[in-house]
Amino acid sequence: MTGVGRSYLAKVEVGTRNPTVDFLEKIAISLDTTLGNLFENL
Repeated sequence: MTGVGRSYLAKVEVGTRNPTVDFLEKIAISLDTTLGNLFENL
């Protein structure tokens, strides 16, 4: 759904890679939310 490789996503999840803004935007779009909502309540 995101167009991002599973290995890259896994590395972001465990903290070995830092996501780019473009990557975070793809995640937000695939979750049908906004980029701001991803960071709400952190």
